[in-house]
Amino acid sequence: MNRAPFFVIFRRCLWAFFAVLTARLAAQDPAAAAATGPVVELPKFVVTDSRELPQPEAWRYGEIPGFEILTNASDRTTKRLIKDFDMFREALSLVWPVPNRSGVPTSLILCGKGGKFDAFVPAGKSGGPDRALASLFLKNKEQTAIVLDMESTTLNILAVDTANDAATGTDSSLIAVDHDKQLYREYVHYLLSKSEPRLPAWLEEGMAQIIMAMKVDKKYIVFGKVEDPNTVSAQAGAVMAMNALTAADDPDGIQIAGAPAEDRDFNVALQRRALVPFPKFFAVTADSPEAINPLGNNVWAKQCYAFVHMCIYGRGKRYQKPFTTFLARLAKEPPSEELFKECFKMDYKKMLLELSGYISFTDAQHQEYTLKGAGLGDGPPLELREATQAEVGRIKGEALALAGHNAKARLELSAPYHRGERDPRLLAALGLFDQANGEEARGRKFIEAATTAKVTRPRAYLELARYRYADALAKPAAGQGL
Repeated sequence: MNRAPFFVIFRRCLWAFFAVLTARLAAQDPAAAAATGPVVELPKFVVTDSRELPQPEAWRYGEIPGFEILTNASDRTTKRLIKDFDMFREALSLVWPVPNRSGVPTSLILCGKGGKFDAFVPAGKSGGPDRALASLFLKNKEQTAIVLDMESTTLNILAVDTANDAATGTDSSLIAVDHDKQLYREYVHYLLSKSEPRLPAWLEEGMAQIIMAMKVDKKYIVFGKVEDPNTVSAQAGAVMAMNALTAADDPDGIQIAGAPAEDRDFNVALQRRALVPFPKFFAVTADSPEAINPLGNNVWAKQCYAFVHMCIYGRGKRYQKPFTTFLARLAKEPPSEELFKECFKMDYKKMLLELSGYISFTDAQHQEYTLKGAGLGDGPPLELREATQAEVGRIKGEALALAGHNAKARLELSAPYHRGERDPRLLAALGLFDQANGEEARGRKFIEAATTAKVTRPRAYLELARYRYADALAKPAAGQGL
């Protein structure tokens, strides 16, 4: 099977990983080691009002390689989504083998009822009334979380152009949500975010849009193919036909409301749209509202798709080499028009005109793979059980912290601890959270308790090693080596 050219280019130019640093404890007193381990006195929280604690919530818990799943969607919906996701990941690994060296599983939170998704949206990142948000990718240097809004099948937005709604059978004020595609998009962001320094937001989004459109079944993979711009959904086609009949009989007759608009490929989404000037296009960062809100009236996201697609697959592949050079240069210097001209032999304005032409007439060569043998496997079925309150508090609390909601995160993390939960992973999460928020002494106690219980959390051991090292430096005459 031939590799897709872009992935070969991409690996050669920019992909780099840092090795995961893990520290193991060594200098313990032999007598203490022979016993049950040191006794750690855990911190006490003073609770003045029981209403400070969130009420216990019913969630389901499961695991797949690399992911912890917390869901309050139905078991059937969750298992169907994860089955499709497993097949997608296996297919992607065939055309783009990327190792996952993270020492901490990614949290996958599926919000299926009760309006839980909104709590995870970072403040100020809603993106405006003409854009919509159905998924999130949250990260720091150690942790990552993907959050999906499984409760919403359509999202309301402010329609900016309704002139063709009746003719196309669509309702531009409604956006249909494809939960599978949203998960695939955030998974690609997760894979690309491992590069250090982090890749430009436009490159991440362009790759995410290309990969989430990948067609997969057990025996066949289609990659980089752009949809026919004349294709409409069955519902939109029926509405379009009914409206045409009504208009033929009575030009002033009432038109039927259309089907929700779908998230279309760039050659449809950017028709008759003014593109984003390249200085502004390249200036968008991973935490900008444009990068977080891909649905709705987001010209930037679809322009990322169009630009990356053209450079990889379009125009007889004449831009592949300049694109490779441009990416390599961006690893060392910021984007500028002068750099762009050196690589592509044209300025921003001329490239914008070229890109507009590509959107109107997309001449590209996609790739198809036929799989031999049994093809893609189904994988083991997902096992779901009731989540413990320690799991709910830890996974939700750490995701809220990643979203910048520290007060809510503290409540989620501390609530199961107040109720008597002492799971080592919860203790490690509490300790690392306290440490990150200036509570060093209390954080250390939680971390010591977690590592004494042999928690599986590399960073907890690293932080404890730092504490022990600081102790040794503070008392150099104690007589014990490091």
